[in-house]
Amino acid sequence: MFKKLVSKIMGDPNQKIIENLKPIVQQVAALEPALQQMSGDEMRAKTAELKERYANGKSLEELLPEAFALVREASVRSTGLRHYDVQIMGGILLHRGDVVEMRTGEGKTLVGTLPLFLNALTGQGVHLVTVNEYLARRDGGWMGKIFHTLGLTVGCIGPQKFSALYDPDYVNPGAELEDERLVHWRPSTRKQAYLADITYGISSEFGFDYLRDNMATSREKLVQRDLVYAIIDEVDNVLIDEARTPLIISGPADRSGKEYSRFAEYVRRLKRNTAEEEEEPNGHYDLDEKSRSISLTEMGIAEIEQRIPELDPDAGDSLYDPRFYHLTYYLDNALKAQYLYKRDVQYVVQNGEVIIVDDFTGRLMAGRRYSEGLHEAIEAKEGVQIKRETVTVATITLQNYFRLFEKLAGMTGTALTDAEEFDKIYELGVTPLPTNVQYIVDNNVLGLVEKKEKVENAEQVVYVDPTTNKPRFYKRLDHADQIYGNEAAKDQAIIREVKRVVATGRPVLVGTTSVEHSETIDRLLTEAKIPHTVLNAKIHQSEALIVAQAGRKGAVTISTNMAGRGTDILLGGNPEGLAAELLEREMFKRPLLTQLIFKHLEEGEEAAKEIISRNSKLDADLLPWIVAEKARLDEALVEIEEVQVMGYLTRVLGESYDLGYNEIRHALRLVTSGSLGEAREYLEDMDKDVALVEEAIRLRDMYMGYQRVQGDNGLLAQFLAEILFEKHYNARAALIRAVLGNDKAEAAKVVQTVPGISEKWIQKIDDLQKQTERERREVWELGGLHVIGSERHESRRIDNQLRGRAARQGDPGSSRFFLSLEDDLMRRFGGERLKSWMSKGLLANIPDDMPLEFGVLDRMIESAQERVEGYNFDIRKNIVEYDDVMNRQRMATYNERRAILLGEGVDYDKRIDDAFATAVAQIVDNYVENYVPYVRGEIERVVDEFTTDATETINFNAIAARLRGLLPEIITLDKTEAAAFSRDKLIERLMLLVYENEENGANIYQLLRAMGRFLPLLPPIPNLGSLASRKSGQLQAKENIRREYVARVQSFYDEFVADHVEMPTADRERIWNESEEQLNQAFGQFSVDNLSVKTAEYRQTRFSSQANAALRNLLLETLSALDGDQLEVALKAYVSKQQEKWRNQIGEEEYRNFQRLLLLNAIDREWRDYLTAADDLRREIGLEAVGQRDPKVQYKIRSAQMFNDMRNNIEQNIVERFFFQVEQHRAFVQQQEAETAYQTQARDAGYQVVKREKGKGVELRRDMPKVGRNDPCPCGSGKKYKHCHMKEDTAASPSTSTSANGRPSGTPTSSGKKRRR
Repeated sequence: MFKKLVSKIMGDPNQKIIENLKPIVQQVAALEPALQQMSGDEMRAKTAELKERYANGKSLEELLPEAFALVREASVRSTGLRHYDVQIMGGILLHRGDVVEMRTGEGKTLVGTLPLFLNALTGQGVHLVTVNEYLARRDGGWMGKIFHTLGLTVGCIGPQKFSALYDPDYVNPGAELEDERLVHWRPSTRKQAYLADITYGISSEFGFDYLRDNMATSREKLVQRDLVYAIIDEVDNVLIDEARTPLIISGPADRSGKEYSRFAEYVRRLKRNTAEEEEEPNGHYDLDEKSRSISLTEMGIAEIEQRIPELDPDAGDSLYDPRFYHLTYYLDNALKAQYLYKRDVQYVVQNGEVIIVDDFTGRLMAGRRYSEGLHEAIEAKEGVQIKRETVTVATITLQNYFRLFEKLAGMTGTALTDAEEFDKIYELGVTPLPTNVQYIVDNNVLGLVEKKEKVENAEQVVYVDPTTNKPRFYKRLDHADQIYGNEAAKDQAIIREVKRVVATGRPVLVGTTSVEHSETIDRLLTEAKIPHTVLNAKIHQSEALIVAQAGRKGAVTISTNMAGRGTDILLGGNPEGLAAELLEREMFKRPLLTQLIFKHLEEGEEAAKEIISRNSKLDADLLPWIVAEKARLDEALVEIEEVQVMGYLTRVLGESYDLGYNEIRHALRLVTSGSLGEAREYLEDMDKDVALVEEAIRLRDMYMGYQRVQGDNGLLAQFLAEILFEKHYNARAALIRAVLGNDKAEAAKVVQTVPGISEKWIQKIDDLQKQTERERREVWELGGLHVIGSERHESRRIDNQLRGRAARQGDPGSSRFFLSLEDDLMRRFGGERLKSWMSKGLLANIPDDMPLEFGVLDRMIESAQERVEGYNFDIRKNIVEYDDVMNRQRMATYNERRAILLGEGVDYDKRIDDAFATAVAQIVDNYVENYVPYVRGEIERVVDEFTTDATETINFNAIAARLRGLLPEIITLDKTEAAAFSRDKLIERLMLLVYENEENGANIYQLLRAMGRFLPLLPPIPNLGSLASRKSGQLQAKENIRREYVARVQSFYDEFVADHVEMPTADRERIWNESEEQLNQAFGQFSVDNLSVKTAEYRQTRFSSQANAALRNLLLETLSALDGDQLEVALKAYVSKQQEKWRNQIGEEEYRNFQRLLLLNAIDREWRDYLTAADDLRREIGLEAVGQRDPKVQYKIRSAQMFNDMRNNIEQNIVERFFFQVEQHRAFVQQQEAETAYQTQARDAGYQVVKREKGKGVELRRDMPKVGRNDPCPCGSGKKYKHCHMKEDTAASPSTSTSANGRPSGTPTSSGKKRRR
């Protein structure tokens, strides 16, 4: 009421926006005449001019009128579509970063071309985001004509690594007869698609590419540009319905599917608690439908504890004891799966897989999985295979991804009810545009007169043409809701409504909120013998075809929510869909064609003719077509037997694409080796058609498949039928498009070139089109489409979308919603109030099957929806506050990672040196400056960890095992006595060992061992006890080990001690000689006489003790003179020296590559761990409320602490892995270079390196038979090979010498390699 009052006083703000846009629309219109005189080249020159003016300082707003007028003219020329004035307004608002609400059928696809072109003038790239791959390819291919006319490039990205560039001169091989909007996508790399001026794609793929870019380890693997501007089609679906959908790149986790299976059994057959809150529970669980949460009662906990075998309740075991807390993870998910998530409502099961159903659209979300173990729990509940749970490697929600764009805009049919959310979360304004019809009426363009009529107690608005006094346009008639006492009565009322409306000849669309309810309505309509069509998530793939025909006279269609969204419902039906249905019904199908071919192969031509004569769907000219196709393949097979498939393709494709013998052979070898990108680049460099790549793959697969089916007529018939039926199917679609597009020449061409399609089909399709037009007029006069809502959705926007299917572009239409007090929405928010209201006065005696139609009820329901929307918005807004923490951390991490990857403003040497400096300083501080406090802290931590709080029992064995590295003498303590100590007394006793360590210099020795975690200094004591396993040569082996070990110790002494400790040369030599003597004595006292496994352990222990003593003495005499600062300087200098050694060994370029990879891997490794920890924190943080702490505040504090820990761990990771990975990097680079050279040499020599079909490893196969000197040259010249290409091939082939790794460096013929012809 208040809003309406304000609107009356202040005026409609949206109307003011429309009025302010009119002058710009007039400017655009004024430019049209001049642009109409331009040639195509002049229009492209105009685009270049606009780009230059922008580069010289003009703003996009200043260029807008010219740019929009240019696009409007290009659209008229290339697509035949002219932007309406209201569409120009929509384009302006999209450019300004608004969400534009446009009704169904108002041409959002065309509107998007205006701001896309304008913003593409910046050269930074713009994106058009759609909800599925088909729309991305269709809309990009359709609107691509406009952009191509104006000289801009268009790219497209999709799942399964699909990426392509729009090229009207390119046609997908084998797809010449398919929908023209889909066939002009020339395959490209992902990066090339993003480098286009405009890129179409689906929301999830844009997000996944962003994550992949932030996992890339080299600049060349980056594909996306900066995120500057994007328009999102169906923006409400992407930014609200799917906003919280996480895009996750995962790796396998450790959790087992067995746990989910057994907990699925434990939670079955539990009883819901129906007692009031103050009463004793009478069931096992409480279910809160409002918050969609479930929890066990005390009764339920007791029951579950009895069912879990590892718990013994009689012995005091509890499910929530810390020992068993991990089980609650599986229990909580099992409860949700069993009692909250319903089959055919939230998900369906198809082909042994659980597939999520989108709550808002009713579409299947193939490939998506519920997170945090819920999906696995549902799989266990349904008894399907439980896929291994995964751990997150990288993740982002669609909400957070699209908030990264500098400017964002969106289009949809319904957005106003979510305007607050668009504003608060995305800072996007929402502007509802009038329909073109409404704009015409409001501006009195046609002089129409508004009239109001009473129809079924409702007011129908009609716009009448005064010259004919007949209706020109209608406004949709929305009837009041009907509310029933229970769901059964409501469903029966829906059936009566369908009967009543269909009896008049009008089409009916019944919208349901779940698969389950759609199947109930389906059953009731079947019982009532009312013909109808069902569309729900289970037959999702047919949605466009079914919804397109929902406007036929008398048609009844059941559709879940917004299934078929994006497909217009045309009154009278969609002629293209009806024609396809006609041809599908009256022409042959693939099994019949297979049967015909098999008969021909088995019994000959006469038997095949007999089948044709008996079947009206088969034409006589099919048989010659089959014979000709088989003869063509057989002819190719004869040549293939001689020269193999590659040899055959070399000749055929070389001729088709005008390539020389060596050129086509090289291109095909790149294709067969999988180097498709390289093959396309090779062809582009020669200015040849890159379609050759896809054509080569298609023909290779076809001919190899044809080879495989030889000898089996059944398989051969299937193979031929598949090829021929695909051609025939595409030809049918081409014929339909030609006839409906009034292209008689193209239709005649299809009939003449494709057997089995006669001229009669042209007439039939033409008649069908006329029939559809007559039917459209009849349905229009009868009142148009009637939409029935079987239940109110919790979001008014979804209800409005369903209503919007009626009254498209001024057509007549109506809607009515049917509700019951048992509906989810009523039960959650309005049920009790309505029941109370209906139980009073006269309403108390109304039967359940009598409808209630009162305006107050509609307002109560709308109020309930607003409350649900507010509740959901509050949840999402609250989640955003949590997400913002993670998002800021993600941005900081990814920005740092990107800087390292690109080498921008990052000094690799300094970053790594700083990490080492910090690590060395920490080690020196721990083991020299503050040794006693450091070790005391470690002791207290370990003692507390292994002390039971309740009984103060100390596990001394565990403590000794943990502290043995710091306190070697701990093993000399009496275990029984130590275990009896109190905590404090044990700590004091252990501190005595610490003081002893400091006195005898053991701390210095421990320091060097700690350094050894990232840079091995002192070599580890060799295990001489392992000599016991040798049968002979023990003495010589011991001597070899001694020499090597002593040399390594001396190397360290010379490089580190001698360079950084100031002492006389004589003293330094004396110290070394004494230590060397002690080491030699230790080796000498290890006897190999009678050495066995039994005696080896004792002798090794004694040897280790003696060797450690010698090393300790060496260090004490040299390093004890250094203070902490001197020792720190010495260690840093030693690290730098070792780094320089590696830099010189592997070269500057590879050393920098290694540094980059090291830094990136350190960030990635710790970020993955952080994501896992953050998920755990998110699940647990709600418990903070129990302690009267704000979970949100605690989450921010703890996540900040965790993030700081992650930052520190990254530095530690760099240090710990540097010297261990640099050697691996060198070996990896050498191996990669050898593999690449091997692959190249093999390919150039005419071999393929392929994996063995059985067993491990690879084998070499010739791609073409070996050609003898006197054989005909494979190039087809007719000359002998020795007089043609033999000299070239010999010169091109490398020598047959063997490389260092044992592989041939020329023609690969090494022994042991299996070669096949």
